[in-house]
Amino acid sequence: MKPTHDLFDLVHSLTKSEKRFFKLQSSLQAGEKNYVRLFDLLEKMDHYDEDFVMDDAVETLEQARSILHAGLLTQRMQQKANEYQNFK
Repeated sequence: MKPTHDLFDLVHSLTKSEKRFFKLQSSLQAGEKNYVRLFDLLEKMDHYDEDFVMDDAVETLEQARSILHAGLLTQRMQQKANEYQNFK
């Protein structure tokens, strides 16, 4: 799994609309999602701080990292595919 620092960079590379799309997609699933908590935490940070992440970390940080990373990449691929279809 990628370190959280890579996730920090990925989260901060998203546009405002991509972040909104990710939040909307995540809200379709019921219940509290640890990966969304991790996303929110990384999004609010100005610079990456592993100690802060670990202090506020969810119980299953490694699982949340993995789900968040996969979810963000999938969401970006879906958006790019939609843009491509609209371009045709």
